[in-house]
Parts: sequence; C-alpha cells; structure tokens
Amino acid sequence: MASLEQDVESSVTLQNKEFSQVHNKFIEHGWELTTNTQRQLTYSYPMSAYDEFNISIESNGISVCTPVTLGNFAYRVKLNTHDEAVIHILSQLEDFESKRNNKRF
Repeated sequence: MASLEQDVESSVTLQNKEFSQVHNKFIEHGWELTTNTQRQLTYSYPMSAYDEFNISIESNGISVCTPVTLGNFAYRVKLNTHDEAVIHILSQLEDFESKRNNKRF
C-alpha cells in the first residue's frame, strides 16, 4: 500500500510530461520532486542531503547529474535525445537503489 506522502507526491502535475515514466519510477522508490519546471527536474531522496538526480533540458541536449552511491558527490553526463536520457536515468536509478539497499552498516 502506498503511503499518504507518496499519494500526495504522485498527484503533483509534472511540468515536463516527456519524463512521466522517469517520474513514476522515482516516486515508486520514495524520491521527492523538488524542482519541477519544463526545463529542469530535480529528484531528492529525503533521507540524504547529498542524493539528488538533476535533469536539465538544454538547447543542445539533456544534462543529467547523478549521485554516486555511498558518497557525497555526483557526476554529470550530456545526452543527445530524450530516449537516451530516459534509458540512462532509469538505469542509474535502479543501480543507485540496488547499491543503497545492499549497503551494510
């Protein structure tokens, strides 16, 4: 059963509908949409100040900033098409979640 927080978050109107598949996956994993414009999306993990995915739609491509699991830094890649960006983001999110869930304390 989804939490009330997720239900409220998933009802937010996504400004850039081209990323709805990505948005749904972030919400499913408990991330929050903290920047929501036509050209900029930021997803933040509420349990860590360092975990953010930033998606910037620019005139010459799509820039994606991905957090590094178990670190307090990120890396950025520039992709040429929406499809490349979606594939990259979903892959990186799944990888991040897998590593985060397997982290040993």
